[in-house]
Amino acid sequence: MTHAAPSPLKEQSLNIISGKFHTNVNKGSQDRFRWHSIFSDSQFFEMPTTFYYQNRAQLSFTITREFLPYFILIKGLIEFSRSRDLRFSFNTDTKIFDVDLEINQLGDLSSLLMLVHGLLLKEIGFKRALKKAIQFEERYKLESAAVYDFSHLEETARIAPSHITH
Repeated sequence: MTHAAPSPLKEQSLNIISGKFHTNVNKGSQDRFRWHSIFSDSQFFEMPTTFYYQNRAQLSFTITREFLPYFILIKGLIEFSRSRDLRFSFNTDTKIFDVDLEINQLGDLSSLLMLVHGLLLKEIGFKRALKKAIQFEERYKLESAAVYDFSHLEETARIAPSHITH
């Protein structure tokens, strides 16, 4: 049985970017890099490493040090909030997010990351408020117990003078 030879692959250019925007990229390709402002102005995500091929991009990025303790929460928020067209993978050991998307989905990615950032800030605020409420409740229980603790009255009654009659 013979097999037909595969058709040759279309030649494509590759661009790998890490860190800052490179100004020596030709004008036609600059539109692909506009979205870097998503990360360059962010205090939430570090600048990604990006691999471009045809009309797609593979991004690898991390969150800033301040938000590293919330990696799993961020992962959950992304998975819960993303459209099915955006596919992420997560490395919990290195705390790296990977996303593979079409170039025209960069706006969707930007919107998702802004949404996740907002949700995360609300969640952090909620956890702080909840922690304060729990601490207040614990202090209240201790104070209530002390106010309504009549065991010291029993001690006083035992040593009270015997000349008091009913």
